[in-house]
Amino acid sequence: MENTFYLPRRLFGKKNLSFMFESDLSFEGFDFVSSRKAFSRLNALDASAITGDSFIKACDAVEKIGNNVTLDFEDMNFGQEPASEIVICGRALHENSIQLVITGEEENIRRTLAFKSSKDYEEQLFKLPEIRGKTKVSFIFLPGSCFDFKSFIFR
Repeated sequence: MENTFYLPRRLFGKKNLSFMFESDLSFEGFDFVSSRKAFSRLNALDASAITGDSFIKACDAVEKIGNNVTLDFEDMNFGQEPASEIVICGRALHENSIQLVITGEEENIRRTLAFKSSKDYEEQLFKLPEIRGKTKVSFIFLPGSCFDFKSFIFR
């Protein structure tokens, strides 16, 4: 009999998995179904690389992002279905300018996103030109930034 279970968050790279059962059974294996990374909600901690002067990796966010910090997300494939907006979940003591750089096979997009100040984590929506194909997505935080970055999703 086949069963389907959903993990609480996406897995990347090589991971150790353990299975525990309360009764005897015949366990014949498992399959992972790949989700479309480019259209999935991605946690800031899942970045391919995080570089820069000042930041803290907290339990569910990259916090206290300061001067010249970059979060890169590799292997983003939008295919032919375009994305035209991004929702960023974050927290900012004051308005923060975030440089969004999308490096594609055929074109590059660079936009400055003005994330309004917020006491608590909140989602803010930003319109973008249509994004297609295979890309690398980078979030670059400029001098004067003080930002807590939880997640984002393209739509």
